[in-house]
Amino acid sequence: MARTQDLRVHHHYTITCDQVILDKEDRPTIVGAVRNFLFEQLPGVVPRLGIIVCFSAPEGQTYSVSIEDPRRAEIAHFGEHKVPPLGREARGDPQHMTIETRFVANVQNAAFQTEGIHSIVLRVGGRTVRRDPLGVAVLRQRPKEG
Repeated sequence: MARTQDLRVHHHYTITCDQVILDKEDRPTIVGAVRNFLFEQLPGVVPRLGIIVCFSAPEGQTYSVSIEDPRRAEIAHFGEHKVPPLGREARGDPQHMTIETRFVANVQNAAFQTEGIHSIVLRVGGRTVRRDPLGVAVLRQRPKEG
């Protein structure tokens, strides 16, 4: 899939954690930031997985967030969304402005079938903007030293 060429589309950050809590003003609190999951065996299940993807894009632009396995097969898709309109306080032509948007999901019992580097994928307007790594591994016994 082609990467976006629109200069108004920009990825700011992706965070994976145990849980995302939003306050009354939609400010996130991150509980237990993680980048890798270790399982005793596969398939493995993560009881709670929080995801935040922050980016800028034009008003009304369609976007999606998904998780892909190491072969880039989609294992979770969080739907299609639209970048919300600018607030009333904004002045100017929306065609020449970008809006910071935060996608937030708390997933229960996220299942991983394969070992390797998975990706949290942001697409805007059907084009891939960013792939952030998420490691999945099986815990191995260390050999005993003699």
